[in-house]
Amino acid sequence: MTTWMRKVFVSEGATEYPPGPHLDRLRQKFQRGAAVVLCLDVSASMSADLPQAVRGSEKFLHEAVAGGYSVGLILWHSRVGASTELSRNPEAALNTLRRARVKGGTDLLPALREAARRLEGSEAEDRVIAVFGDGDLGVHAVMTERFAAHLRTQGIRIITMGLGHASATALSRIASETVNDEVMVASRETLVENISSMSRGLRRRKQG
Repeated sequence: MTTWMRKVFVSEGATEYPPGPHLDRLRQKFQRGAAVVLCLDVSASMSADLPQAVRGSEKFLHEAVAGGYSVGLILWHSRVGASTELSRNPEAALNTLRRARVKGGTDLLPALREAARRLEGSEAEDRVIAVFGDGDLGVHAVMTERFAAHLRTQGIRIITMGLGHASATALSRIASETVNDEVMVASRETLVENISSMSRGLRRRKQG
C-alpha cells in the first residue's frame, strides 16, 4: 500500500476535440512529472549496516517510481562514490546500489551539489533530495547548511533520515520538512523499513 503518499489534485481547465486552449498547458504539466535523488551514505562506518541500507534503498526507489517519480542515486562518503542519471527506469540506480562498497569518511556537501546539479537540469514539478546517513553533515557542515538553504529557495525539497537519534538530528539541519514535526530516525533492527519509509515524503500526482 502506498497510502503514505500525499495526493495533489490540480485542474488546468477543460479541453476538447478539436484541441482547446488548455491542451498545451496540460501537456507541459503532465510531461514535467516529479524527480527524486536518493543520497545513501556508504562511508566506512556503514560497513555493518550497508546490506540492510541497500535493501531499504531498493524498496524506496521502487516506491518512488510507482508514485510517478523519476529516480536518481548518489552513493556518498567524503566524496561522491557513484551516481546515476534521473530516469523513470530504476535499473541503473538498482545496479549501482548492488555494487555499493563502503569507503572514506563523511562529507555531504559534494553529494548535495551533485544531487542539485541533476535536479536543476530537470523540468520536474516536484524535485526532492532524500538523504540517509549514519553520522552528521561532515567536515563542511556550515557550507552544507548554506547550500541546502539555497536549494530550498529554488523549490527543491530535502528530506533526511539518520541512523540513531544523534545522526537524525544532525542531518535534519538541512531538511525542508519533517514527518509529524519529528526528525526521521532509523534503527539497525528496522533499517530496511525505515529507509523505504522515506518515500512518505513524496507527493503522488493524480492525472486524468
